[in-house]
Amino acid sequence: MPPRTQHWEDKSELTEATGLVVIDLFNVDMRGRKFLTFKILPTTQALTKCELLGQVGFRDKTWVTLISTAAEWVAGAGMLFGIEGGDLNILAAGAPAWAIIEQTAFARLKLQVTAAGVGTITYSYGAN
Repeated sequence: MPPRTQHWEDKSELTEATGLVVIDLFNVDMRGRKFLTFKILPTTQALTKCELLGQVGFRDKTWVTLISTAAEWVAGAGMLFGIEGGDLNILAAGAPAWAIIEQTAFARLKLQVTAAGVGTITYSYGAN
């Protein structure tokens, strides 16, 4: 397989419901890519949960939770190469965070967050 080019996107997601809202911020094709970098900024509502999920293959549609607990986000579990912002499960509104993920085993990675109520989450991500 030829090397993949770098992929980078800047986006903003608006949560429009009351109560807890689960959002897939991004879902990235990681074939031929080793690193995933993302930056996240909940601008008006704090995050109440943040999970990195992986999909082993494109035929198997099952998502596996890779990083989800406070200890994994703070201590840098396994594939977490670098992080700034602490526990992403309790990321406060207005507090930016970023992370670098190093992996070679997953076909796709996605970041799923939960926020309470109406708000905006600004984020960027890239893979190479």
